Amino acid sequence: MAARTRGFRTVAGLHTLLACTAVVAAFGPGRHAYGQQGWAGRNLRSVVVRQDDTAVTGGDGLVMSDDAGVESVTPRAVDGVLLDPQDGPVAEGFASSDAVYADDGILVHDGHQACGPECAPGCPHCMVGHNGRPWFNAVCEPVGLAQRLAGLLHHHGKDTCWTGRGDALILWRNAPQTRPLYTTNPEVAGFSAIALDASQLESPAAGGGRLQLFRQDACGSILEFGYLYGGQFFSQRLLPYTPGAYLTAPPGLDGVDFPDPVRALDQVGAKLVGSIQSGEVNRRVGLWESTQFLYGFRWFQWYESSLVVDTFGAAEDPPTLGGDVYQTSTINNLWGGQIGFDSLLLRTKHGFRVEGLVKGGVYANNAGQTSRYIQLDAGVPPFVSSVTANDWPASASFVGEVGMTGVVPLHENWDFRFGYLGLWLTGLAQPTNQLSGQNLAQGEIPRGTLNTVGTVIVQGVTLGLEGRW
Repeated sequence: MAARTRGFRTVAGLHTLLACTAVVAAFGPGRHAYGQQGWAGRNLRSVVVRQDDTAVTGGDGLVMSDDAGVESVTPRAVDGVLLDPQDGPVAEGFASSDAVYADDGILVHDGHQACGPECAPGCPHCMVGHNGRPWFNAVCEPVGLAQRLAGLLHHHGKDTCWTGRGDALILWRNAPQTRPLYTTNPEVAGFSAIALDASQLESPAAGGGRLQLFRQDACGSILEFGYLYGGQFFSQRLLPYTPGAYLTAPPGLDGVDFPDPVRALDQVGAKLVGSIQSGEVNRRVGLWESTQFLYGFRWFQWYESSLVVDTFGAAEDPPTLGGDVYQTSTINNLWGGQIGFDSLLLRTKHGFRVEGLVKGGVYANNAGQTSRYIQLDAGVPPFVSSVTANDWPASASFVGEVGMTGVVPLHENWDFRFGYLGLWLTGLAQPTNQLSGQNLAQGEIPRGTLNTVGTVIVQGVTLGLEGRW
């Protein structure tokens, strides 16, 4: 007996039939599915929108129905021609048990070979499309690449296996932890207070992008590939020029307390630049309706560079102008695994939905830093001292990610996406945290350290498109 469905969705092959037998047995052809109704009354497909299609078998074939009920019909044969109960003759060479029908007149058979325009006598495995036309242009031979491509075109996107996402990111990063850089000179200002601190280096918005590719099999298991980039996060503070108004904050910068004990500073400033990259490979498995558990491997890279400068000598008599330059760059490569959940939080009958994501993992940090101190003094050759420190693993780092995305259908296979993204990285080497533990002062042997107690929060908005094929 063949089965006719009032809503035709997905055709799966013999490999899918074996994997989905348990689903068929558990739910049977009499249950209704709970597909997402959306664009033009069709099921809107996406990564976290569970298909929930009921499997209906006939012979060796398989039809996945939508949310319509399933009714059984009996195919009829007249003069050796198998008839569709609604649309008349469909194909020759089929036994009744080999046929599976759908309402739009498509005869679907899993089969092992694809027959040409005229099915050869005795060929029991044909795949016949609309109005009795075969899907593929071959004569009882294995399906090739051209035939598979033709099959995809024939389905008009109904058998979605791939999902691609592209997002533009507008991101902000938090400032580094508190670390005083310069204080006011009480002899000039009348009081002592922190004039410039690393925590004042707030970053304005920076651009970025994210690309994701998902490969989903017929039973809902998904393989995910993703890449993210954000930067350049740029922040800068420059305090007003006032002769002798500033002092280096204890315990100094790179071991340098004052350029000279009797010298005060005239102008101070700092600049901070950072960027983030990430690549990941995840496996997604459905836990329950519209919720997926994911696990996989991820790499993060956090790069940051700081420049702290000051000038001195304007208050002296006669002036002996000079300056100090403190340059530090750090890089963190985090390697590790992550787990998480991706869930459909809200879904409306018009297709709009809200998706929520949370991921986290522990990473080994391959970190390094390079620092340089330069002193410029009038009439004296510049003094330069530098040091490099690396370690693997430098620390155990944690990275967490949260996201919430609204999805607006534009077409059966296209969605517009907008939402929030947040990343929390700990156990990082950051430039301003290196200034206290090392010594690059003139007359000292250069000594470098690697401090990995930094934390960075990157968050912002996402705007993008999702396409399925």
